[in-house]
Amino acid sequence: MLELDDLKSQRFLLLHEMHCLSQQVHHLLESRRLHPQVALAGSQLSTIANMVAAKIGVSIVPQMMVKHHATPGCVSLPFAPPVPERELTVLYNPLRFQSKAAAAFRQEATAALSPKNSSVASDAE
Repeated sequence: MLELDDLKSQRFLLLHEMHCLSQQVHHLLESRRLHPQVALAGSQLSTIANMVAAKIGVSIVPQMMVKHHATPGCVSLPFAPPVPERELTVLYNPLRFQSKAAAAFRQEATAALSPKNSSVASDAE
């Protein structure tokens, strides 16, 4: 398990600031009073993973990426509690026609991602 303080001396590889993940990582590190040296910023997570594999630095990525897109040369470490989380939401256009299936999906997704069902929301990361 990895403590965030273990990352103090590491060079970081992050997504460009326009990405919400980059902003979330910055907020996470700032909340722990960590001010990492950002070696490079990339536009895609796969690019970041390849730079990690090339030993340019370390990065914080969604667990879902590691589960579904393993990159040779990269090893993932889980965080020690408290584990960082991401908030998700359902985005849709209420003016667009929705089939019964789409409406049912929206209702199920909204229920699954509601705060009272946070264990499902955490697993979706």
